[in-house]
Order: sequence, then structure tokens, then C-alpha cells
Amino acid sequence: MRLKITPSLLAVSALVVFSCSSTPVNLAYTGLPEPNCESFEADMPKIKRPANTNKEYYSALSKRLGHYGRVWLGFSVNAQGRAEGISVVQTDFDDLAENATNMLRNLEFDVSKILDASDLSSRRYCIGFIFVLEGKPRPPDPPSKRPMIVITGSHFVNLTPNGVRSIQ
Repeated sequence: MRLKITPSLLAVSALVVFSCSSTPVNLAYTGLPEPNCESFEADMPKIKRPANTNKEYYSALSKRLGHYGRVWLGFSVNAQGRAEGISVVQTDFDDLAENATNMLRNLEFDVSKILDASDLSSRRYCIGFIFVLEGKPRPPDPPSKRPMIVITGSHFVNLTPNGVRSIQ
């Protein structure tokens, strides 16, 4: 049996070799400016708790590749307090956006104070994530008052305009 080498097979092979490399890739933080989140609601429901505190939200692949930086996600909250309709507004690295999306799916929001839940899923919110990697400079906090979650390994800190609350 002969194996036919195609451009797509070469691309997959290169990806496998690159992904299996034991040497971390040193990629610098790009310093993307904060995206324009004006089209999103400013009054996001408060985060009650993460659904799973034992889950690793900074993937081993992202750490090994040396990826760190910021991710901004747009989303809606359903009547059960879960994020849905998640979209990437801006990201430094696609794998960090996947990590942030996984975390956002596992958060529970407090929707008990929202009086009109009928249009809850039509409201769009914007939340930021900062991924901090040991030995790399921490990306700066954005100037806005939008909620940010800082992820360092499996520990994250919820930054809100009212202060810092650590969740483990």
C-alpha cells in the first residue's frame, strides 16, 4: 500500500510534530487594545460561582506553547443562569479563547434580581479574561470597568469594579 502525500496531510503532520514538541514556544504578548464593547449591556449579572472549581481552565497545551494574554467574549445568560451564545470578541491566541469559553460555560450567574426574564437571552454581555503565565509579564488590566477574570493555572481571581474576590 502506498501513502499519497497531499498538502493537507503535510499540514496535519506538521501540526502533530509541532504539538508534540517538548520545547516551549516563546511568543510575546501582542498587547491588543481593549475592544469596543459599547454594543453590549453594561450591567452583567453577578457571578454566583463556578460550576466546577476542580477543572483546569488554563490548558497544558496553552502553557506549553507559552500563550498568555487577554480574551474578550460576548454572551447571553439563560434563565438558569448559564452563559449561551458565546462568541469571541477579541483574543490574543485561539487556544486561550477556547480556555475562556470553557470557563464561561462553567460559570453560574445570579439572575434572581432580573425582573423581566422574558428578554434575558436577548441581552448580550462582554467579559474579559487575562491569562497569566509564570515567568511572563502580566498583561495590563484594561481601563474599562467591565468584569475581568484572571486565570493562573487552575486558580482564578474574579476582578469586578467593586474589588477583587478570589475563588478557588
